[in-house]
Amino acid sequence: MGELSIKEYVGRLAGESREYLKLAAEDLERVRSVWPSLSKEVNPIISGVLNSLASNKEALEIAKKAGLSLERASELFHQWFRMVFEENYDEGHALKLFRIGLAHAKHGVSEKLMILTMGAFMGETLQALKGLQATGEVENSICKCFFWNLCIMLQSYDFSRQSSFSKATGISKQLFERLVRLKADEIYEQLEKV
Repeated sequence: MGELSIKEYVGRLAGESREYLKLAAEDLERVRSVWPSLSKEVNPIISGVLNSLASNKEALEIAKKAGLSLERASELFHQWFRMVFEENYDEGHALKLFRIGLAHAKHGVSEKLMILTMGAFMGETLQALKGLQATGEVENSICKCFFWNLCIMLQSYDFSRQSSFSKATGISKQLFERLVRLKADEIYEQLEKV
């Protein structure tokens, strides 16, 4: 992080994540091709996700503290959902997602809640695709896109955490990661005894 600017970090993350997920041009073509039909199902998809969030105490508390209305949450979800199907999965797209992740972190949205919300979006979207009789290839491509989006957003949490920890303590990223690995090993050993 010290040697890369945020833009360089996010650009590298975008490329590495696409490569890891094997998110290719054909996947983006598939996702874009289904969008005209799927866009008609956006409201029920988002309603399903909002219902999941409304059943979660943590999500309700965060929305209340942030002053986030149901209408505003729906509007933000619509904007992001459209990005999933229309963006280029490049550095510019990744920078938008990184900012979304930072906004969530800033308002206290846990990484767990981010993952659960993405799971709700995937479930609702895959259910809607059944009605559209989409192929397994389309579903696979959409899942890759969702995971790419999630990865970029979650990395903003890690970037913020490591940057603030390093600034507050003077401890390098490498030492911080070593401390995390040592604690993980300790907890793992404790669980072995349970």
